[in-house]
Amino acid sequence: MNKDEFSINKNIEFKIHKIGNEKTAIIIIDDFSDSPHSLTEYANEQSKLACIRKEENFYPGVTGPSDPTYTKNLYEALKPIIKKVYKLPVAYPASLDSSFGMVTFSPENLNQNQKIPHYDSVSTGQLAVLHYLCHPPFQGTAFYRHKETGYETITRNRKEHYWSFAEEKLANNHYPSQYANNGNDDYEKIEDIAVKFNRLIIYPSQLLHSSIINPEHLSTDPLKGRLTLRTFVTY
Repeated sequence: MNKDEFSINKNIEFKIHKIGNEKTAIIIIDDFSDSPHSLTEYANEQSKLACIRKEENFYPGVTGPSDPTYTKNLYEALKPIIKKVYKLPVAYPASLDSSFGMVTFSPENLNQNQKIPHYDSVSTGQLAVLHYLCHPPFQGTAFYRHKETGYETITRNRKEHYWSFAEEKLANNHYPSQYANNGNDDYEKIEDIAVKFNRLIIYPSQLLHSSIINPEHLSTDPLKGRLTLRTFVTY
């Protein structure tokens, strides 16, 4: 596959959307890739998507490596935007980790952790970058507030307090077999960002979030499923 097919739109424009009581900034960029279909073809033909368990909070589907050229091009395009919006030291990322992801688990196969919103890191120096490579009727990503604490982001200082509420319910299999979607008794949905093919969103990894999933639309085919490209940028 020609590496030029992983090039980024040179005329990208971004919008900033601030959510919740904490007014956390989410960046939205449409038409991000010059050739998004090359990415779906790569996922289908070369990425070898597979389910890999990761501790107790593993991804509810299949994942696979992306092409390093895509990751490099993505970061070069996003550096000035990240610097402007999040004031992070973009010249020195500690790590860049990109992978394809596709939710495939039916609700009855979810573990307790997968039934509630999650955060990716408590670090203020990590951003999640999500590139949608699927179309409606798939849905996007929702963001939540934990009702008992009021937290929308889980920081190092909040982590212990948050888990003092959440851990017991997880241990007691409190949550029914369904995705978080519109929230539940413990989590209030505060915002969602819709799926649009070739849309990219950036948000702090501390945010409580979850994919919005209609089980009727799940597929294990990268050309038909809820395919995304996920990059974690850590400083």
